[in-house]
Amino acid sequence: MSTLKSNIKAALLVHITTLMNSFVAGLIVPKFLSIESFGYWQYFAFFAGCLELLLFGAGTGLYLHFGGKIYAEIDKALVRYIFYKWLCAAVVFVVIGAGFIQIFVVNPDKARVFYSLLIGLFIINTGTFFSYILQATNRIKDNLFTVLLLNLMTICSFFILIFGGIVDYIYYIGAYIIAHFFRGLFLLYYNKQVFVNHPVADVNLRVWHVWPIIQAGLFLMVADYSIYMMFGIGRLFIENTWGIEVFSKFSFAMSLTLLMITCVNQIGLVLFPALKRLDQEKMKEIIIQYGKRVDLVLLVVFILYFIARKILILWLPQYEEAVFYFGVLVPLCVFDGRIAILLNPVLKAIRKEKQILYINISFFLLSNMCFFSLWMLEASVYYYCILFVMISFCRSFVSEYQMDKALALDFNKKGLLSKLVISSMFYVVLVGDVLM
Repeated sequence: MSTLKSNIKAALLVHITTLMNSFVAGLIVPKFLSIESFGYWQYFAFFAGCLELLLFGAGTGLYLHFGGKIYAEIDKALVRYIFYKWLCAAVVFVVIGAGFIQIFVVNPDKARVFYSLLIGLFIINTGTFFSYILQATNRIKDNLFTVLLLNLMTICSFFILIFGGIVDYIYYIGAYIIAHFFRGLFLLYYNKQVFVNHPVADVNLRVWHVWPIIQAGLFLMVADYSIYMMFGIGRLFIENTWGIEVFSKFSFAMSLTLLMITCVNQIGLVLFPALKRLDQEKMKEIIIQYGKRVDLVLLVVFILYFIARKILILWLPQYEEAVFYFGVLVPLCVFDGRIAILLNPVLKAIRKEKQILYINISFFLLSNMCFFSLWMLEASVYYYCILFVMISFCRSFVSEYQMDKALALDFNKKGLLSKLVISSMFYVVLVGDVLM
């Protein structure tokens, strides 16, 4: 328990810089970039967040495979073998991707974004891969240090660009990639034992030896990213219908929403290796103890929004409409926040990743059918916002049910329904505040 508390404190410290990083990228940068230029930066940021999909489950598979073990015990030859095979696959993808961009992408700004992503593929995913190894083996503080480095480098780079009067989004993309490069160097250093002093030769390994690991990782990766893609595809439908400037405003609102969820995500990562070591009864105690605290913290966001709204409109008057989008999306923070902090880490710890997959895929498919309908109708952005919140509530409801069922806990449907009622009351106050 003491290690858990220590790791949570370290995570909170790092998340101060994560908050600062997101604050600068999401609130300072749009002050100095045009709405269009900020839109292309957000366009890059969305696809950069999807790059882990091109790890093909390697990182998440090893995360599940080694979860709960100490670093000295893991099979370094296995890690090395999987990493080298991924590098080969990445080279093939980059070659094909470059050809596709050259032939099919007409918009020069989008072409620049996609070429930047091909460069980021190697740099960002190398860091992501070895970050999973540290997380699984409870080297939380080493991993958090690399996140700290990433955040500080990104913040400093962005301020240098801002004070230098540089308003072209491509330089901000370059700064982002360079920061990830240095993080990757440290992660390679922390995992240097993977590449040296191993009696087991890679030749003894074959694809079929590692496929069960990759398969489990694919389940978890698709489960995690189906929701990210759900949010992203909704944004792409908006961009296709209303153009890059409306996309920029909605992305601004969504980035503020995801910021609130991301700020607590690390707690879930810290909980996972600790939960792996607990028996079922002790796990129930942890869930009840932290569950109440999580609910209290998340509900505070309703109050914080009205304070933030006034400040945001004064700072970024050109994004006033986006601030209202943010208000409509705030209940999503409550429902998705609980999933990220508590529900998913518990389900992963008891090896119910397939349930996470089925839940997320189901809602991914449902949401995209709804998004397609809204796109066909050329519906207002507000309808997209409401749809996001409704899907988040339903997903939280089902996830809570699955966790309680697996651990033989009483299903807390009243707690979820009470959050829905409070969210409805929040909307009434929000509309009233806007009309006034």
